[in-house]
Amino acid sequence: MSLLSFSPSVLALAAFCLTLIYVIYRAALPRPIPGIPYNKDAAKHIMGDVPEFLKYVKDNQGEALNWWHRQIEKHDSPIIQLFLRPFASPLVIVADFREAQDVLLRRHKEFDRSDAFEDIFSGTLPYHHIGQKTTDKIKAQKRLLSDTMMPPFLNEVEGVLTTLTSHALLITF
Repeated sequence: MSLLSFSPSVLALAAFCLTLIYVIYRAALPRPIPGIPYNKDAAKHIMGDVPEFLKYVKDNQGEALNWWHRQIEKHDSPIIQLFLRPFASPLVIVADFREAQDVLLRRHKEFDRSDAFEDIFSGTLPYHHIGQKTTDKIKAQKRLLSDTMMPPFLNEVEGVLTTLTSHALLITF
């Protein structure tokens, strides 16, 4: 059976399927953020940095965070991007203290929590503000907690905890 013996509708369907597979493949490839260093090989594969990351964790008895440190050293940059999820934005790692402080203290309106926080904390702390994006409800919840981070409150709690600890030590001896 030659290529010419197929009907035009079968050829059109095959071409459509191949085009669809190619479009899905291209959509799954990581899209690097310009100007931030990344692994060039990872940007060419659907799984991104995942195979290299898993191999490192397996070879080093589960030491996952050391791989991140090695990536920072490898690229010789305080800001890098990693591709750890297909169809998702890259994970940007900021290892410079001053940059991280600037983002957290002065530019919090430009940046919100990542979906990764929700993935990590939703099982154990589904309603805690650490795992949720900023909304009016979360802002109200944070206002309730804000007094507990003021120096007078922290000093008072520290004094109570010190007293309790010293009494507990006296009881145990």
